[in-house]
Amino acid sequence: MDRLKRKSLIVEAVSALLILLFLYATLTKLLSPNALRHDMLNQPFPRWFTEILIWLIPGVEILLAIA
Repeated sequence: MDRLKRKSLIVEAVSALLILLFLYATLTKLLSPNALRHDMLNQPFPRWFTEILIWLIPGVEILLAIA
C-alpha cells in the first residue's frame, strides 16, 4: 500500500511539473509576441501558416495544460 501511494505521488508531481512547464512556455510566448513572431518566421513553414501558428500554439498549450 505504501508503495502504491508513493508511485501515485510521483505521478501527480510529474503531472504538476508538466502543467507548470506548459503554462510557463505559454506565458513567455504571450508576453513577448514579437520574439515569438521572429522565431516562427525563421522556421521552414509557409508565411501564411506561420501567421496561424503564432496564435494557435499558445492556445493549444493552454488547452493542454487545462486538460
